[in-house]
Parts: sequence; C-alpha cells; structure tokens
Amino acid sequence: MSGAVTIHALTGSGRLRAHADRIRSNGASAATACLEQLPLEGDVDVLVRDDPRRVIPEIGIGGVAADKHTVFVALDPDHEKFDEAVERELFATLAHELHHVARHQAGVRGHTLFDALVNEGLADHFAIEVTGAQPPPWTVALTPEQAEAMGPRAREEYDHSRYNHWAWFFGNDELEIPRWTGYSLGFQLVGDYLGRHTATRASALARTPAVLLRS
Repeated sequence: MSGAVTIHALTGSGRLRAHADRIRSNGASAATACLEQLPLEGDVDVLVRDDPRRVIPEIGIGGVAADKHTVFVALDPDHEKFDEAVERELFATLAHELHHVARHQAGVRGHTLFDALVNEGLADHFAIEVTGAQPPPWTVALTPEQAEAMGPRAREEYDHSRYNHWAWFFGNDELEIPRWTGYSLGFQLVGDYLGRHTATRASALARTPAVLLRS
C-alpha cells in the first residue's frame, strides 16, 4: 500500500498565512499525481515554510528530502515569481523530492558521486515525467564544451564517497566546477540510460540501485 503525503503550510512568520490554503490544495493535487506513478512505503510530511535563503533564485522555490518521511519546501513570498512557484513549480519540486524519498525508503540512495548523480538525474526525469514540463535550468546548465570537460572529471570520482558534493552540484570557482554541474551530468546520464531502455521510466527506477544504471 502506498503511503500518504500530507502538506503542511507553516504560517508562523505570518507571510504565508494568506496563501496557506492554496499551498495545501496545490500540494495535495501534486502529491496525488505523483503517487499514481510512485508508490511510497510510508507516510510523508511535506513542510512548506517561509525560507528565502533556501529558494532557487531563478524560480523562487527550493526543496530537500530530509529523510524517509519528511520533505522541506522553501518559499519566498517577496519573490517576483512567488505565484508561479505556488501554482506551477510546487508540483515539480514535490515530484523531485518525493522521488528522493522513495529512494530513501528503498535504501538505495548510496554515498558516492555516481550515486548522487543518478539520484538527482532520476528525480529530475521523474518530475518531467509526471508534470510534462520542460527540463529545468539546472539540468541543462552546461555548454557542450563544459560537459565535455566535466564528464571525465566526474568519472574519475564516480566511486568516491568523500567527494565535494557542494562543489559538484552548486559550483566552485576555485575547483573550476560550474554551477549545477552535477545536476546536468546526472540528468544526461539518466537520459542516456532511458534512451537505451525505452520501455522504462524514472518512476519505475525509484528503487533501483544506481550501479545498475552504470554502463
């Protein structure tokens, strides 16, 4: 039996109070659509909070799957795209994070750079699968030249468990790693796998260990 997803709009700051019903309604609809393709093994609480520091600047929302049963979603009520974040991006954000939760629950998230690339690539492909949206900017952030340079560097660290996660996924000028490199490489890696296995989808791979996607 699939777990239930409950949307909590945290209103302590006062800034989300007027939007709480809309957040809960849109979040519940998004969760229902996700669960049709991504059954979970346990209940999940989604805590939507006023947290401008943790939104993606380009879209005004951010998310993190904290553990097997908890997702945090950050919103900034002052962001110019706040309404779009609640009406559209919340769906994609929940899809992405719930895919992570499914992998948490299945115990297949892993600890290496390759595991992280697969986790993020699958989550983004699932978000596209369930929403029908275009690839988000972090999945196509590299120029062809950057991708050609960063791919071999990533492969050298595929099996490292002490890799620099922040640098690979959010960028590091000193290490010459562009912002969102890990997301873009992971999206391409999973896309290549799905291209070779056209009968499968990201939703069906939620409990598949990353090593099985390695060619």
